[in-house]
Amino acid sequence: MMANAMSYVRPRQPELDFIKGVMIVLVVVFHLGYIGDLYPTAKALVYTFHMPTFLLLSGYLLHTQRPAAAFGRKLLWIFVPYAVMESAYVVASAIMPVRERVDNLSLLLLVDKNLLHPLGPYWYLHTLMLCSLTCYVAERLPRRGPGFSAGGRLVVAGLLLWELSRLGLVNAANAFWFLGGAAVRMGGLRLSDTFFPAWLAIVPVALMATEPAFFDRATLPGVVLTLCVLSFLTALWRRWGSRAPWRGVSYLGRNTLVVFLFSPIFTMAMKQLLPLFRFDATGLAYLVCATAVAVAGSLGVAAAMDRTGLSRYLFGRQRVLNG
Repeated sequence: MMANAMSYVRPRQPELDFIKGVMIVLVVVFHLGYIGDLYPTAKALVYTFHMPTFLLLSGYLLHTQRPAAAFGRKLLWIFVPYAVMESAYVVASAIMPVRERVDNLSLLLLVDKNLLHPLGPYWYLHTLMLCSLTCYVAERLPRRGPGFSAGGRLVVAGLLLWELSRLGLVNAANAFWFLGGAAVRMGGLRLSDTFFPAWLAIVPVALMATEPAFFDRATLPGVVLTLCVLSFLTALWRRWGSRAPWRGVSYLGRNTLVVFLFSPIFTMAMKQLLPLFRFDATGLAYLVCATAVAVAGSLGVAAAMDRTGLSRYLFGRQRVLNG
């Protein structure tokens, strides 16, 4: 999800920006509790593939060849915005009428939610940091001997991630989606080619969408469903990705971090305006307006931070928006 540098020389893959753009819009849509309640089956379907996609891409884009100090700085500037927004979310959950309500706010609770058991949507960044560090350590093992081949280092990373899942620090299925992306990267493959881009991939997606038993990222049907979605989206980008509307989606894909971080502020705010949309029983008017406000508002906050110089304090760089 977050823009990680590549660990070996390969051509730029702009179709990945398009895929991330589609997925971040789906993230925002189904963080709208009202929409999830109206369309629970659609929510369950989307949750099967949208976060696995981000984890797969993050494992693929992880740069394990950078020096330890540079890698540490990379993790630091993921942790800083994560900690700020996670803490704000926990505090908001203690004073606002939300589903994940916190009853006894304390410093110890904030530490627990930041370091061990994230509350709300920011769990992804927590998982990203733990998986990135695990793969970095495993892939920096000595490269001599059969036990330390690419496959051996992948096994080591898998075992370490499994132990983290046993400790309750990561979800095993999420960790192994990340590891799947790392495996493709270590194999020197172009990720989008492994999706076998095809228009007809939408057919199994449509068929599987009728059976909620398939909506599980940790099962073979869930894996097939995710890969078919990615196959279809890649084919879509290759056919129309250069056209203006789709370029806008790719722009969002290059800025998923800020949309992911700041959109909960606006989805919470839009919830207060929900009574204004009761005229539409389908919820689609609310969906369109709330999603547009959340995405535009997130980009606006990032633009304001870039202009005022605040980005260097939250993200460790002068500009966080990518053109």
